[in-house]
Amino acid sequence: MINNVEYTYLNSYYKKNSQAQMVYYLATIVVVTKLILAYSEIIVIPPIVNSIFNFTFIFLMALKTLATFNFKLKKIYVAFILFVAMALYTSIQTNSYIILFSAMGIIAIKSMNVKNIIKISFRVKVFWLTIHFVCFTFAMIFFPEKVEYSLIGEVRYRIFLSQPNTCAMLFLWAIFEYMYLNYEKLSFKKFLGCTFVFGTVLHITKSKTSIIVYILLWLLIWQKRRKVVQKIVCFFSKYGYVILSIFFVSITVIYNSLPFARTLNTMLTGRLAGAAKAYSMYGFTMFGQYLELGKKIEWDAVYGVTSIWLENAYSMMFINYGIIYAILIAVALWYASGYLTEKDKIFVCAMLIYGIGESYIVDIFLCFPLLIVAAAIYNKQEYLIKNYNTNDA
Repeated sequence: MINNVEYTYLNSYYKKNSQAQMVYYLATIVVVTKLILAYSEIIVIPPIVNSIFNFTFIFLMALKTLATFNFKLKKIYVAFILFVAMALYTSIQTNSYIILFSAMGIIAIKSMNVKNIIKISFRVKVFWLTIHFVCFTFAMIFFPEKVEYSLIGEVRYRIFLSQPNTCAMLFLWAIFEYMYLNYEKLSFKKFLGCTFVFGTVLHITKSKTSIIVYILLWLLIWQKRRKVVQKIVCFFSKYGYVILSIFFVSITVIYNSLPFARTLNTMLTGRLAGAAKAYSMYGFTMFGQYLELGKKIEWDAVYGVTSIWLENAYSMMFINYGIIYAILIAVALWYASGYLTEKDKIFVCAMLIYGIGESYIVDIFLCFPLLIVAAAIYNKQEYLIKNYNTNDA
């Protein structure tokens, strides 16, 4: 029997916790909006507005952390401070706040329902992507000659979103969020609906990386009851990051000594050569370094590149963001495997495969699987009970 004092305390606790959750949701709206508009060609954010977005997000996440953090756990408190300080240092060094945003999102995720975070992220993405798609359709109908496109073997439009691959990435992960939220209700009808939407985007952008990952995810979902598929998903979600990191980083280092490297590079449309050239110029970094990505250089006959760029997530982590984060992600995926559900592991596998061709996987508010991993580690059994009403991993 709960007495009046206990009832008042519990009521105050749940009210405070609910308010703290709303702060996290608001921060999610802010950061997803900021990240999408950073790629937008129709809504250009002035530097001052971009700074306001950044500081607003950081303030809200700090507020959420302070509202729900147990300050009696001094060791964890110190660890979090060091983690944020390291992420801030990396962000300054790389001139990109992605690592800091992800770090703060992870630290503040205590007591959060990850499904609700993904749901809000999905709705914000749909809102902004719909605006861009409508504007693109209008422009193509009435002013087709004004619409810019990329011409690398074929005409590729970007729907007013920076570049075709970036555009496809945003639509892909919005659809993946929809699939994650409706996982238990996925049907052939929903498959047709998702495929129609994404097929339209792919027809416009011609993004091949997205096609492969999209098909792979549906195959894993359809074949999820097969024991061999379950074993592969379980193993790959746990150790895939380590395996792929070792493989691609090794190729990056000894690119010129491997006979098959150029064949594989052709299959990956130049991504290996780009990483190898970046490594030859900058080397690896432990906590992050600035790279002039996109910088034009003289034709390099050895690597066959005319600019500095990185699109492989595994090489980019070692060359741009820092080896320490690759280690943290590998450990997190290994440790979280005991708490992730079958559904979670399938989406983690999709993220790992996507990282072969694109570098966005470290951004938890655009590419959500690492957010799930963080929630599982932070809240452990509470994560399973809150999100799935089960005590089984």
